[in-house]
Amino acid sequence: DAPIPVIALVWGPMAAYSGLIAGATIANIAAWLAQLEWSWGLSETTWTIVMISVAGLLNLVMIYTRYNKP
Repeated sequence: DAPIPVIALVWGPMAAYSGLIAGATIANIAAWLAQLEWSWGLSETTWTIVMISVAGLLNLVMIYTRYNKP
């Protein structure tokens, strides 16, 4: 394991930045789809649930790949 300063000053900010980038990417895709008026017949509430689910899955993939390196 790394020392506390490395965790606090390197890993913590990188994890926060990584989460910010992932969230911004999902928000940008959602805004782009809204601009195109692309809905596939789903309500805004359903699209919100879909986007939150995508964010959750992306987070799980990022956690899995971080802790399960070959």
